[in-house]
Amino acid sequence: MKIKVINAMFIILVLAALSALTFFVRVGATADTVVVLDIAGMTCGSCVDKIKKTLQSEQGVASVQVDIDSGQAVVGYAADRIKPGAIAAAVAGLGFECRIVEVSSLAKFKAGHKNMAAGLEKTSGCSCCNE
Repeated sequence: MKIKVINAMFIILVLAALSALTFFVRVGATADTVVVLDIAGMTCGSCVDKIKKTLQSEQGVASVQVDIDSGQAVVGYAADRIKPGAIAAAVAGLGFECRIVEVSSLAKFKAGHKNMAAGLEKTSGCSCCNE
């Protein structure tokens, strides 16, 4: 009898803990809009990583691709959750010069930039190899 009571209490405790943790889970955004940014001042992979991590932590950002050679970032985001100006401001807040080059729907961007569009709908993983 004691074992059944202990098991029942344990199950209730686990369910309560799981319920509490659901408030801390971030639901990934789905990209419906794309912004292309020109970023000046990137000099190494650490700069790229810093920009990616900062943008990926923004609510509404679904994917981030940063290319140090072209000095551009392509960011897929949910337009109802974040604005392109806020995305650019997050990059500028890191000390980089940043300007918005293009804002378009995901479908329009995919049609015009097939090689850059890979991975824009993903919420995690490697954006360059889609793993």
